[in-house]
Amino acid sequence: MRKITDEKIEMWLVGFGANLRRLRKAKRFSQVVLARECGVSAGYISAIERGKADPSIIILTRLASGLVLPLSKLF
Repeated sequence: MRKITDEKIEMWLVGFGANLRRLRKAKRFSQVVLARECGVSAGYISAIERGKADPSIIILTRLASGLVLPLSKLF
């Protein structure tokens, strides 16, 4: 089994965050609006978008719901 390095995880988080930002902007949502829809802080949305936070599956589900997208579209 191949080991997933911290570097690969960090790269994935940065890529995920960039995709989240793209999807949020496509919906014309501010970080504040998306945060309110998801029940989290705008600072947490910012951290996710910068690849500095590792959201749980519950948060991923809330993000998809807040963006009115299927969960798979976040990836």
